[in-house]
Amino acid sequence: MDTGIQLGRRFRSLKLWMILRHFGAARLRSILAEHIRLAHEFAACVDSHPDFERLAPVPFGVVCFRANPRALRLGPAELDLFNERLLDAVPVPRSGM
Repeated sequence: MDTGIQLGRRFRSLKLWMILRHFGAARLRSILAEHIRLAHEFAACVDSHPDFERLAPVPFGVVCFRANPRALRLGPAELDLFNERLLDAVPVPRSGM
């Protein structure tokens, strides 16, 4: 009763309900499984590259990694700054809306 529309609170389950209604549970499971598979594949690429390092396990679809170029031999603060500058240099796609 606390999260219903009639009380003016957010109907938090609406997004999930709409996704389940549109895709169905089986299709949603297969989509999530594919995203997790792709994350593991990307994590393996990061692990095999000498200038990148993975920073956390990959239990779901997110891969946390950073650049760590061996040739530069950066200290922790310099490495953080290097990755900040690298992230700032990556162009952000803009929506047409």
